[in-house]
This record gives sequence, structure tokens and C-alpha cells, in this order.
Amino acid sequence: MANAFGQALLAHHRDEREQPLFQCDGEAVQAHPIGELYFGDPDREWLTATFEPPVLDVGAGAGRDTLVLKETGETVAIEVSESLVTLLGERGVEDARQVDMFELRETFERDRFRSVLVVGTQVGLASSMAGVRELLADLAYVTTDEATAVLDSYDPTAETVAELLGSQRGWCA
Repeated sequence: MANAFGQALLAHHRDEREQPLFQCDGEAVQAHPIGELYFGDPDREWLTATFEPPVLDVGAGAGRDTLVLKETGETVAIEVSESLVTLLGERGVEDARQVDMFELRETFERDRFRSVLVVGTQVGLASSMAGVRELLADLAYVTTDEATAVLDSYDPTAETVAELLGSQRGWCA
């Protein structure tokens, strides 16, 4: 099943998006800033200095960071959305795969990557501290002992979390 988020990013890339991507939470509706957030310029210097290939980009989205990382060596981008995997390919990511981040052990061999990047709301999808521990264990399984892992998320207990896009809301077209 295609998702509204992946379809909206793919349509934006193809210059076919006719309306904003909205996030919905009951009666509350908010437009999501697609352009700069997913297609803007990443911090190239930080990315190339921090991550050593092979790199796993978990929840790569539109590939903003993956496109920089692949310049330094092998980079694998994973997304659960078929639309986003298509988008990654159209943007020039050679190794984009439709993979659920909760199936890393089934998808990749032990010690496959020297670096892993997880940016966004992915960690929150683990739904519990036990789920986060399991995700971290799976990341440790697919990375070397000396690997660099960067997980950039949000504090689910912060007062402002309800304002964050993707924290507790769903996507709607």
C-alpha cells in the first residue's frame, strides 16, 4: 500500500504535486514543509567527516544525506515506502532498498556497515524503551564494533513534542 508521505515527496520531486502534504491529528491539520526539509542542502562537511563507508542510511527519505554520503563510498539507503525507494533511485541513489528498519538482521549480514545514520522520527516508531533497545541491538548487529552510529530524533517527553511533525500525527492528502 502506498503512503501519502512517500507519494507526496515523489510528486514534489517530479514537480507534479498539486497540493501540500498535510498532517492530521483529529481536527488539527497542518501543512508539512517538504521542499527545504527533504530536498535542501545538507551539511556536507559534517556528513563526509563523520561517516565512513559502507554507510547505512535508515529512513533515507528523499536521499538528501545519502546523495552526499555516496560520494565518499558505498552507501545503502533504506525506506519502508515503495514510493520513496522509487524517489531515491530517480535522484541517483544506486543502492536504495525497500526494507523495514525492524528487519535489519534478516536483511543484512553481521558487521556489514562501518556507519549508520538514522535521522527523523524513526526511533519513535519503536514505541517503547524495549523496542528502542531491540532496534539498537539490531543496528549493533549490522555494524562493526568500531562503527559510527548517529541517531537524531526527538525527546518524546518534551512539552513541545506535540508540535513536531510526525511525532503523533498521521499523514493525509
